[in-house]
Order: sequence, then structure tokens, then C-alpha cells
Amino acid sequence: MEEKFNTLNRFVGLISSFTRNIVRAVNSTEVFNALKETISKILDFKEIMIFRYEDGNFIPFDEDEKKEIDPELKSLMDWVAQRKSSSIQTLGDEFILLMPLIKGMRMLGVVVGKLAINLEDLKQEDMDLINFISFQASIILENLFLYEELTEKSESLERLSAQMKQLLDSMLYAIVVYDRDMNEVFKNKAYQSIGDLPNELRMRISNLVERCFSTREGITEEVEISSDSSSSFYSISVIPILFENEEQVMVMMMDVSNTKELERLKRIDELKNEFIANISHELRTPLAAIKAYSETINDSIDMLDPETLKEFVEIILDQSNHLEELIDELFDFSRLESMTFELNLEEFDLVSAYREVVNALEELASSKGVKLIFDESGKIPIVADRKRVKQVLTNLIENGIKYSDPNKDEKYVKVHVEDGDKEVKTTVEDNGIGIPKEYGDKIFERFFRGGNVLQRDVSVPGTGLGLAIVKKIIEHHGGRIWFDSEVGKGTKFYFTLPKRRGN
Repeated sequence: MEEKFNTLNRFVGLISSFTRNIVRAVNSTEVFNALKETISKILDFKEIMIFRYEDGNFIPFDEDEKKEIDPELKSLMDWVAQRKSSSIQTLGDEFILLMPLIKGMRMLGVVVGKLAINLEDLKQEDMDLINFISFQASIILENLFLYEELTEKSESLERLSAQMKQLLDSMLYAIVVYDRDMNEVFKNKAYQSIGDLPNELRMRISNLVERCFSTREGITEEVEISSDSSSSFYSISVIPILFENEEQVMVMMMDVSNTKELERLKRIDELKNEFIANISHELRTPLAAIKAYSETINDSIDMLDPETLKEFVEIILDQSNHLEELIDELFDFSRLESMTFELNLEEFDLVSAYREVVNALEELASSKGVKLIFDESGKIPIVADRKRVKQVLTNLIENGIKYSDPNKDEKYVKVHVEDGDKEVKTTVEDNGIGIPKEYGDKIFERFFRGGNVLQRDVSVPGTGLGLAIVKKIIEHHGGRIWFDSEVGKGTKFYFTLPKRRGN
């Protein structure tokens, strides 16, 4: 009776001590050490080895035991893992205790002990105690393994997150991530360094983000943000992303103003070279005609009849006038560029001035089969530079005539004037070939010649400065100019002029 009591007391003590140790354990190493220590107190072992079971492989728990496992021992451990119960087997001339660590159907590991006692000294109660302790250890180990796996994954995610943040912070793009409520849930260093965004840019980003949430498709745009003194260009890409099952939108933005400026300067340089070649041709044409007819008159004046002589002189006069117009246009542009251009303001009737322009261009329009229509109204008094205003209308009507559609039976250019309280709006409409959208921003640029891109099969004379000068003249008056156009249907140019200087 006393022996049973002592045995029970011993078992309770061992279980209690083991339980306290494993409950306090914070990792699998502490559980394995407690397990080794406790089963060593139950039975005498020459050696105890513990193997962790991972992906079908047995991995020694002790660093010193991380050597190649004996094939016969490996075979025994595989057999115990399949059987899922403790067993004593012989290995050479030794008895080996094989104790699987199992929780549910999950194999966690195997305890291998080389017994230092004879089999007849082995008691069933000792085996029951070892099995119970292994069961307790398995419960704790499973939880610790899960915790370690979660910790490892969490640390891996943290490392990945840190690497991703470092990568995003190293990018030149300013990056910000928005949630559905338009909260900024992530900002990289480049975005943070910008500070407060211009309101217009912030609104454009907000609109793009909302569109992206709505369509779930990426969008890339280049936007121009204008201030009082300059313009800035931004390349903006918005991309839908999913983070922890939450829909978000990532915005990537870069200031490309310097790139745009280089592109603009390069384009101007190309246009300037083209302009030099073109203006040389434009100047040479009337000069060649003047020279040829002058030489003919000089060499053959006695042989020319009065009619022929008069025709030659008229051609020389006409080409001289054309040459004068080209030179005047160059001088106008030079003065406008150097800011030495001055307006000669006077009060006059705008409708009368427009009538003079229309009358002067009737012959040109008729020669091209174009009908010139002027919607006349009553007098409109205005204070402006009469000569320059007539120059603006002349240029716009001439363009409408030049770029008339040769495939249309009925061609026209219409001029319409609307009188307002403070300004006058003029519309010049044609049913010509129209202006492609891709050239819309270039029409008012200096050196740009519409004939190069709008009518490739037709030679259209001009310096490429006409509309640039028109725009400058109108802006000097305090007005503005714009247009609507559709290829194949025609173009409408609109411009406004204040009725009094300063309005």
C-alpha cells in the first residue's frame, strides 16, 4: 500500500513539475528541454534525442545532434509516425524507446531514447506516465508551433513591408494610397516632401481616384496646372489595388515640367529650322518673279507692246506687295516677341472695318470658289487699333479660304459679330478641311504651319507666324481667341475684343 502511495506521489510530483515548466514555456526549445529532463527522471537512458517532424522529415531538436540520421533509426521513426503510438524496438544490441508527439492527426515529432535498463525492469506505469507526459507536451507544442509559425510569418510580412516601404521611398514618383473614404492610408517620402498640393491638382487627383474606384481600371494622364506666372506638368497614374480584402487606389505622380519644357524647346527648334527654310522659299518666290519680269522689261522694252508692258508691271507690283506683306509679318512678329509692339488706339466702327476686309478679300475668295458671307449688323463703336483688328480678321478669313475643302461643291467663309455690354465677340466660320485634335494645341504656336499637316497634298503659302501674331494682337487688346473644329466639316474661330481699353 505504501509503495503504491509513494509511486502515485512520485507521478503527481513529476506531472506537476513538468506541467509548470511547459506552461511557462515561450518556445518549443523550452518544452523539449522540460520533456527531456522529465522522462530522464522516469527511466534511465543512455541518450535521449528529440526530432521535430516537418514536411515528412525528421529534424534533430539539438544543434549538436544535427548529423545524418542512421537509416535503420529513420525507418523505425517512420514506422512509429505511421503507427502513432509508443514502442520499444531493438537497434543493434540496444533497446530504443520511440515515443511519437501527436496532437489529433498532426505529427509533431518523435522522442528517441536509448534505454539503460533491461526490459524486465521496465514497468507499465512508467510507460503510462511517459505517454501522458508526451500527450501534455504535444498539446503545448502544437500551440507553440502555431505561434512560432504565425510569428515567423508576421516577421516575414514585417520584413517584406519594410522592404516594400524602402523600395517605394526610393522611387522618384510621389506615391499615395487612398481608401474608399478618400483617406490617405500610405504616403512615400517623395509625396510627403511635396507639402500642400495646389487645389487644382488635388481636385484632378481626386477625380481620377473616384473614376478608378468606379471602373476598377488603371488610368494614366498628363495634366497641366497653370498659375499666374507659369505652368506645371504632372504625369499621374492611378491603379486599383486590394489590401486585406479592402479596395484601395494607388496614385503615382511625377512633375514632368522640365521634360515638357525640353520637348517644347526641341519642337520650337525643329519648327524654327523649318520656318527658316520656308520663309527663304516664300521670300525667294516673289523676288524671282520681280527679277525675271524686270530683266525682261530691261532687255526687251523696245519690243514690248503697251498691253504686255502694263501686265508685266502689274505682276511686279503684285509680287512687291506680297513681298512687303511677308516682311511686315516678320517685323510684326519681331516686335511682338521683343515686347516693343504698341497699339495705336482710336475709336471707330468695327462693322465698317470688317466690311472693308471682306470687300478686299472678295476676289481671292471668288478665285478659290469660296463664298464670303458677312452677317452685318448696326454700327458697333469700339476703341482699338483699327489696322491690327483688320489684320486679325484678314488672317482668319484668308486661312478659311486657303484651307477650303476642294471636294465640296459649296464652300464658304462666314463672319458674324455679336455686340455685348463690355466686349464684342467675332466668329469666323468655314466648312473647310478642319483641324485634327492632335494639332489643336499647336495652332497658335509660332512657326507652326497648318499646310504641313492639314493639306499634305496641297502647297499652302505662309510663314507659320499668322495665327501666333493674331493671338498676340488680340491678347494685347485684352481679348482672347479660341476655336472649335471637326475634320471634314470645318472650323469656327472665335475672338473677343473689349469695347473700351481697360475692360
